[in-house]
Amino acid sequence: MKKESLKKLARQAKKRISGGEAQTQSITKNFISSFEEEQLFEKILFVLKNNHDTPTPIGDIINYDVFNKLSNVKKEMYIFDLIDKYNYIKNKFIENKKVS
Repeated sequence: MKKESLKKLARQAKKRISGGEAQTQSITKNFISSFEEEQLFEKILFVLKNNHDTPTPIGDIINYDVFNKLSNVKKEMYIFDLIDKYNYIKNKFIENKKVS
């Protein structure tokens, strides 16, 4: 059920982006406190260290309490923001592993 709703949101976002209606503002400032940012960072590190083979890393780090309260557009923005953060931290994690 969750996968289907995320796929639907992704299709809607793609449609808006291709139509030139993409919104570029980050929702992080509006929906995630600094404490939640820290929790997100810890979740991402946990996934990278322990569940690196997971097929759904974003599903593992999403805060469903926040996500379920958002409108469809803001849900899409939230997901894209999580993807950006996950990829950034993952790349830093990989760089640090290579150096160590």
